[in-house]
Amino acid sequence: MNILAIDPGSTESGWVIWDGKEIKSKGKNNNSWLLEVLRIGIFPTPLMVIEGINPYTMGKTTRDTILWSGRFQEAYENKSRKLAEYLFRNDVRFGLCGSKSTKINDKVIRQALVDRFTYGQKNFGKGTKKSPGFFYGFEDDIWQAFSVAVVYYDQLQEGNK
Repeated sequence: MNILAIDPGSTESGWVIWDGKEIKSKGKNNNSWLLEVLRIGIFPTPLMVIEGINPYTMGKTTRDTILWSGRFQEAYENKSRKLAEYLFRNDVRFGLCGSKSTKINDKVIRQALVDRFTYGQKNFGKGTKKSPGFFYGFEDDIWQAFSVAVVYYDQLQEGNK
């Protein structure tokens, strides 16, 4: 089962399509592009999960990110007739690292993914252009979208979703 996971941003968002074993597609794109793709229904996934925002301090970029999350949700639900889900950063921290501590930052989450999927490989499992690895082409927001997909998939397998 394919899961579309999105790490929303105020202008660009990272996204990953994950089937539990293989990354089917990934990218970091302008929010307008991603919204249109969701409206058209190019991503034929039965599930979509968006990283939720816990706005401790609400600056403009946080507000914009929340607005884009809602627009992505609306576009997906209108096209697929299925509900999108949200998974919060604390749940991702706990799912990958066993703790909700705010000390678990993006770098720690990335390392947990590397340890799980490409343990012992150089260059965070990215490989090279000549010999691409599992995480080849990953950027900051793509790592976060993938972490959302992995934790959500794990919760599905455990019967928690």
